[in-house]
Amino acid sequence: MWQRTGAGPTWTELGDELGWPPALRARIVRLMAKEGVLTYGTEPRSLAAAEGTIER
Repeated sequence: MWQRTGAGPTWTELGDELGWPPALRARIVRLMAKEGVLTYGTEPRSLAAAEGTIER
């Protein structure tokens, strides 16, 4: 997504890609943010991997 749009995916796009049920997407994203895996803000497409969680 970053390469195509220059921004993070929406929660729906991430859920679609990972096969998450629509009813659970917000809960999963919030849990992953709480666990320090993802970050997001109030602006659209702010969803991102938390710093230090991507292996290179």
